[in-house]
Amino acid sequence: MSQKRVCSFNDELQRQFKFLKKDADLSDSSQVTCQTCGARFSIAHGGRNDITHHLQTKKHKRAERMKREMPSVREFLVKQYTEADRIHASTGLFAYHSLRHRHSFRSSDCTSQLIKNLYHPKFLSACAKSEAIICNVLAPLSTEELQSDLEKCSFITLSVDASSTKDQKLFPVLVRYFLPTSGIHTKIIEFSSLPCEASDVWCEFLYQLIEKHSLSEKIVGVFADNVNTNFGGSKRAWENNVWEKLQAKLGKEIFGVGCGARIVENCLQTAADCLPIDLESFVLKVCKCFHIYAVRVEGLEGFCRFVDLEYSKLLEHGNIKFISLGPALNRILLAFDGLQAYFLSQDKCPTLLQRAFSNPCTKLWLAFASKQTAIFRETVEAIEKNDLAATEVALHICALQNNLAERLRDRFVTSHAKILLQSLIESEQITEQEFYTEVENFYLTSLMYLQEWKPAFEAPEKLEWALLRHMPVWDDIQSSLVVGHRRIPSLSLIEETHLFDEWANAKPIISRRLSDWNAQKTPVSERWRNVFQELDKKAVEYSDLLKAVEFVLCLPRTTAPVDRVMNAVWSPEKSRLSASTMKAVLLVRVNFDLDCSAFYEKLLGNKGILRKIASCDENSLQEASRGGAQQNEERTGTSEEQEALNWKVGFYSIVLQGDTRLSYHLQGRAACIQVKICLLPSASCSRKAAY
Repeated sequence: MSQKRVCSFNDELQRQFKFLKKDADLSDSSQVTCQTCGARFSIAHGGRNDITHHLQTKKHKRAERMKREMPSVREFLVKQYTEADRIHASTGLFAYHSLRHRHSFRSSDCTSQLIKNLYHPKFLSACAKSEAIICNVLAPLSTEELQSDLEKCSFITLSVDASSTKDQKLFPVLVRYFLPTSGIHTKIIEFSSLPCEASDVWCEFLYQLIEKHSLSEKIVGVFADNVNTNFGGSKRAWENNVWEKLQAKLGKEIFGVGCGARIVENCLQTAADCLPIDLESFVLKVCKCFHIYAVRVEGLEGFCRFVDLEYSKLLEHGNIKFISLGPALNRILLAFDGLQAYFLSQDKCPTLLQRAFSNPCTKLWLAFASKQTAIFRETVEAIEKNDLAATEVALHICALQNNLAERLRDRFVTSHAKILLQSLIESEQITEQEFYTEVENFYLTSLMYLQEWKPAFEAPEKLEWALLRHMPVWDDIQSSLVVGHRRIPSLSLIEETHLFDEWANAKPIISRRLSDWNAQKTPVSERWRNVFQELDKKAVEYSDLLKAVEFVLCLPRTTAPVDRVMNAVWSPEKSRLSASTMKAVLLVRVNFDLDCSAFYEKLLGNKGILRKIASCDENSLQEASRGGAQQNEERTGTSEEQEALNWKVGFYSIVLQGDTRLSYHLQGRAACIQVKICLLPSASCSRKAAY
């Protein structure tokens, strides 16, 4: 007969039950002491069950109640800070304040001098000092706190994107995770410059990042834009993409999550291109005519007054987001009669505009399209809200699909468009059949596009129970885990028996608060925070339930967070910074979600950070910059493997001696390529040529 294994108090139990400590004076690893009630007991027989049984004892519950009711002595103690501490904290706060409110580092020279003269003569935080604090103190601090959070969570996803600024390809990588104490977090984990957007280079970059932070067991998905390089199209048929290659390197399946907002925008653009009028070209041409010409605007105002219209400034349509077409169309419709009179009176009117304003059906199609773009715009705005889970985004897209299906069934057209249609039918400019054929084609094209991309957001639909919009049932939770087990092997760590018991403890809390949550439209992350906080107060175990919730809430569904990072990169003053400094700026701005007053208190309470701020100066910044440049040089060296990689992706480089301009004729190529000689950042006379 086999002997039963004795349970011991391991590191996993220590992380889950922080109030328990192993007895240091005993060699038996199964003996633990509860710091809440002072009881000593053994977990040799039942392990976790022994701990759960102890939590239900009267002694422990009474100690928990007394601990909650009796305030801590620390609340009555006044913290003492020296004058030097406050100066160093103010210096760090000034650097953070400049960054948070998008001030340039150069503005610190004047502002810090004013503070020194007006308030404190020892205050000093000029341009170089502020930059050094950001790069050498605050950015490493944000990385340390992020690493600490990543060790606590069980599941994470990575969000990636690429953008070009001057001669650099910049790749920000964001990590998303959920913590029961603070909710959903989306923070920058890496920001680097890569030579190109090839799938091999990108996959290797992400794999090294995952290995560096030990995230291979925690990652459950990669989120990026819906391009073939990332996921291989809507049907995931093309295998030469980042997602497939990363799965092969990790040796497991992960979710490939695309951008729901891009799907909706591209759906609108595809459907709008099927209309009889090219809406985008028309809007861009009209706005361009009045963009910087005050004389033309004054002339248009005169024509608007002539036709009894109040002139409103035209809105431009951006070339990045097609959803901005709706507001631009609305402004053109308000001044349509004035615009028509203005352009038809011009001697040299652009051909596209002359044909459009001469066509009596143009206003009808503009009126139809402007009302249809509203539902797409509302969906995109709902999708791009902060901390939205992939399940919520999938439900928004499904609601849009159902709405379009209803409009197709009823051949929905607004009353204003029907009035315009009736007048055109009476003047025999168009027939009712022709108009409604185009309307049905618009709705059909939209539905077909959404149906084509349905596999991209079908899986998150089955995780709706975690949104807590209504009282979930156990079958929904169990079926969602079955679906997740097929894709994410790490979900098998969730023990269903424990999950059911923990769910039974959480049900009364959810049922009691559900109506208030729905009435106040509480975000899903805040709902689960309330549940876990109440379970914490009752000292009830919820580790498996937390893992299930973490898995659902860590899945994003829009590129909005990455887009906001890239918008910061593209600002004129930031685009001149080096990649290492830009990385530090983004780490501090994105990862620290604190106002300036709260950040000041954070700095005052950290003596180690204050010492680093005190020792931070311009020399440390220069040393860090030289170290970063040396690392970049080592990473992009001239080894044979790097040369082969550069040759493969199209970046061909050679090192030439001397100052002569050379012209090389590559064998096997038809053209003679001029080689541009570029000075290398070294003391030698070597030259680098890229051809």
